[in-house]
Amino acid sequence: FEAWLASVHGGCRADALSPFEHNLEVWRQLWRVVERSDVVCIVADVRNPLLHVPAALYEHCAARPSLRLVIVLSKVDLVSREALERWREALSRRFPRARLATFSSKGREVGGSLGGGVASRRKALGAPLSAAGRRTVREYVEGVAEACGVVLPPPDGDGE
Repeated sequence: FEAWLASVHGGCRADALSPFEHNLEVWRQLWRVVERSDVVCIVADVRNPLLHVPAALYEHCAARPSLRLVIVLSKVDLVSREALERWREALSRRFPRARLATFSSKGREVGGSLGGGVASRRKALGAPLSAAGRRTVREYVEGVAEACGVVLPPPDGDGE
């Protein structure tokens, strides 16, 4: 572990490492999960995804050619389409082995929650999803599944 940690510190900028990347027990558990996995999916808040994608984890996963690595950008309803596209471009350059997918659990399109403020977003969380919202969430889920290499069964008979 000490040799590996030294290689992490030598290969990554200090400000790019999270505190968890220095914890042996976290890494033991993570290595065990990764070695048994076909897909690793990292969920990152699209407002600042670099805070949520550990550089050392990416490097570890990228070194395994058979492993599919997916970064899911969540909360895409809170950013503009332009901001999302800039992040997608930046992440594609920084993490070339990762597939990118987007997601919003609110059933809203990209930028669909802009301008409302925290109080209105909290109120919307309590409301049930409309049929259109459920279809939008299904589209996001299908995109994540595709990035992960999974084929979903068709939706129920009512189209939801």
